[in-house]
Amino acid sequence: MNGTPQHRTGSSLIEIIVLLSVSSTLFVIAIGWIHQSFRLASIMRDHERHHQSLLRLSRQFRDDAHLATQVTSEGDTMIFQADEFEIQYRRDGNTVRRSLRNSSDDAASGEESYQLSEHTAVRFDIDETPDWVALTVHRVDPASRSNAESGEETETEIDDSPRDVAIRAAVGRWRGDRDEPLAPESTDSLESEEAQP
Repeated sequence: MNGTPQHRTGSSLIEIIVLLSVSSTLFVIAIGWIHQSFRLASIMRDHERHHQSLLRLSRQFRDDAHLATQVTSEGDTMIFQADEFEIQYRRDGNTVRRSLRNSSDDAASGEESYQLSEHTAVRFDIDETPDWVALTVHRVDPASRSNAESGEETETEIDDSPRDVAIRAAVGRWRGDRDEPLAPESTDSLESEEAQP
């Protein structure tokens, strides 16, 4: 009995060390992938938030311009005047704030904020023609952003950067007291109905 080989039922120390090293390598790779997926999901949520803010801002800015009778711009602020209210858009870092005031009192009756992504620049313009206003949101690199905060940003840096949104809206378009018609009248359908016997 002593001369016959016996089958081992256990594992050697080298086999256990190889198994532990392979499993720990796979574990570290899996943790890295999970961390990367959480980081990408966070970036996508930030992009979605920025996109939703841009959509809300562009829609509200256009509507306010169409209802206004007069518009003024003072640096980072644009003010829309209407009959009984005043709407003010103000750039505050990465946020655009919209406040609604009644013309009779100076207290704000409503305020809304649009949070944009970290590396954006907002510009309000009144067009050469007095009945048009523009809102432009640009993406800027961090070096240009530090220049913008210190007031050293140039027009060429803004114009050359990619645009997230550019809105041009007619002031007073929805008002009925404008000199020109709100939309060109189509007479094609009336003429075709009259031509039929």
